[in-house]
Amino acid sequence: MIVTLRNGPSVLIRQVQAADVPLVADVFARLSPKSRWMRFLATKSHLTEAELHYLTDIDRHDQEVLATLDRPGGQGLWVARYIRDPTTRRPPRSPSQSSTTGTAGGLAPN
Repeated sequence: MIVTLRNGPSVLIRQVQAADVPLVADVFARLSPKSRWMRFLATKSHLTEAELHYLTDIDRHDQEVLATLDRPGGQGLWVARYIRDPTTRRPPRSPSQSSTTGTAGGLAPN
């Protein structure tokens, strides 16, 4: 889905696929040390292969990951993840039943 931002540029928002390991790794690599600390509560220089697999192998039922790119086939700007509590099969009724997180790669679209 192409979305036009309030400040003018358009971005592509789409589901992350298993083949998007390089995109997710690139967004992480462009995070500042402070952003990495705030996201992971630890010093982290890179994502492991297991972490990249976890972030890109999505079941689409209890979890979803979306990426925002500066253009189709372009550079990743943002990755957002939604996880539903797997102990319930109903849609979440409260924040305690689901979790969301987002990570920006430190870029603004042109």
